[in-house]
Amino acid sequence: MRPAPTPTGLEHGVPVQVGSVPPPRRPEPAQAAAPPRPAPRPTSRPTPRPAPAVPLHPNPVHPGQTHPGQTHPGQTHPGPVRPAPGHPHHVLRRPGPLHPLPRHPGPRPAGPSPVRDPRPGGDGTASRRLPSPDGAHEPGHPLTAAATPRLGRRALRREQLATLAAPRRRYSLLARLLFVTTDLLYGRRRTLEKFQVLEIVARIPYQIWENAAYRLLTRRHRDGALARRVHERIEENREQQDNEQWHLLIVGELVRASGKRLGRVRFRVLPLLLALSYYHVAWLMFVLAPRWSYRLNADFEDHAEHEYAEYVTEHPELETVPHRSAFADRYGAHATVADLLRQIGHDERMHKQESERYLAEGRLG
Repeated sequence: MRPAPTPTGLEHGVPVQVGSVPPPRRPEPAQAAAPPRPAPRPTSRPTPRPAPAVPLHPNPVHPGQTHPGQTHPGQTHPGPVRPAPGHPHHVLRRPGPLHPLPRHPGPRPAGPSPVRDPRPGGDGTASRRLPSPDGAHEPGHPLTAAATPRLGRRALRREQLATLAAPRRRYSLLARLLFVTTDLLYGRRRTLEKFQVLEIVARIPYQIWENAAYRLLTRRHRDGALARRVHERIEENREQQDNEQWHLLIVGELVRASGKRLGRVRFRVLPLLLALSYYHVAWLMFVLAPRWSYRLNADFEDHAEHEYAEYVTEHPELETVPHRSAFADRYGAHATVADLLRQIGHDERMHKQESERYLAEGRLG
């Protein structure tokens, strides 16, 4: 006998819920898809990646140090303490190469030492050299008055004899008037006090020439060749008046060391009046004709050169008088006062030769 069929609830066309069978679910409508986001536009500058920072030791040790933090060889106290890593003020830096200590330049070469030329356009080395201690210097090199060679004892005596053997210049009328005036005020005898007065006057022409060269350089600075010659002339005039200033200071030092009391009128008031008068005369001569001013100064320097040489000859006791000066480190040290005065006389010869060269060259521009 066949088993009865299981009722499904569809016999009469009406759905009947039977048991736990769920009714079929209706499909849900599909949701609209979101529009895709646009890709980011590339920028012109790519974002740089930060370089990896390498922390340094807080207190590096350099060559020659004995403990960390020491900044110089031989230092007895530690250097500044750096913040430790993690501190808000700590800065990370890349390690750099260690700098070795500078080498010693070694022994200086023997012979005359070159003088650096500060003039613009030069190669740094001058065409002139300072002499060796024995007084020999290279001939043929131009020497300005301030760079006069510091001669040795034998060379100074030789140059003194050359000065005494050389004839004096044929002095102009104005130069003779100046020499006669000084002889009337301070006597015909050669003395250090008289030399001090002459050194006060000796600087004036170089000051006038330097000021005139500055005015010329202001007007003609566009002319390169002329501006260079004018600048060289300015440097030479400045060196010359500085050299005469050292003469004034050194001779004044000798006068004070002698212990002589100088009159206020003769050695303070009259030298100022004489210098003021000489300034106006020299300035007027330079304005009218520079050659007149150059010739007057050459006569003045030639007279000073012979006066110093003859003064040393008249006072042989100066050969044994030692010279100690506060200006020895700037002007030059000499063993005796006689050698010092010979050196000053040789400087006056250099000034005379410079004035004679200006006289031959004529007006600058």
